[in-house]
Amino acid sequence: IPPERSGPVFDRTDQGRIDLLNWDGAAAPDGELLSALRERTAELISQLQGTNGHQALLHALNRYSDAINAVPAPIPRLYIEGVCLENAAAQAYGEIATGDIPPLPGTVPSGLKSLRQLHGTLIMMTPTGSAMVEAAERYDATPRDQDRLNQSIIEVAQAIRDTPVVFGPIAQQLAEQAASNVGKGVRPARSNHVAAVLLKRMLAGAGKVVKFVVSAGLLTVVGDGLAATGIGAQAMAGVTALGEAAWSFLVGHVDALRTFAALVGSDLGWLRQLTAWLLSRR
Repeated sequence: IPPERSGPVFDRTDQGRIDLLNWDGAAAPDGELLSALRERTAELISQLQGTNGHQALLHALNRYSDAINAVPAPIPRLYIEGVCLENAAAQAYGEIATGDIPPLPGTVPSGLKSLRQLHGTLIMMTPTGSAMVEAAERYDATPRDQDRLNQSIIEVAQAIRDTPVVFGPIAQQLAEQAASNVGKGVRPARSNHVAAVLLKRMLAGAGKVVKFVVSAGLLTVVGDGLAATGIGAQAMAGVTALGEAAWSFLVGHVDALRTFAALVGSDLGWLRQLTAWLLSRR
């Protein structure tokens, strides 16, 4: 498992599950630009709080507000919430056009436009933000590969949400957010990049808990759990309840994880090796 880079960090928490510990990466530069973003976000939330027709957009603005008001405000978190906010706005405009929801009130449309421009400037001011945008553009694939990636992200996110014994509430919420944004917005590649970043980090958290760094020959898969013989019994005795549950999660979703690992990047080489080993011992 490669060292953590910019983005969310998932590992075992005091609650005995894998959940978000913190955000690794450069903090947003302080100053007038950050203050302007905070003010615009607060204004938009204030204008939408009295309406019932734009709850999805308001929810996305509240998440963005939490990110922009964090101290420090990490660029990876701002990038992720910015993409999700852009998708929520695009969905709102689409529903307004079809008459499913009322028009946005007051100066909300112009406020969203200003917020988007300021947000983009802030993200691109930092090396971390620029690198994340460039990485997102590399997710632009052929339509067939894009469909496979979309489906794979949804399957892995659902597997995480179906395993509350391993993944904590914040991780589950972020998995749902990842799945709901996949392939969305005017820049689907960025949406998929956001989803992949979140899910890769959660899987890395499961891998770290399992501590699968010894010879695979020590462990033998039995059903969806773990068994060991000889010296392997000693290894199994040291596995915590969470570690065993995380192992069962990896084993139980090996096909979906293998596809996901093949589609999203080189930093999941450890997962490709693990799933290949598991499949060879079915």
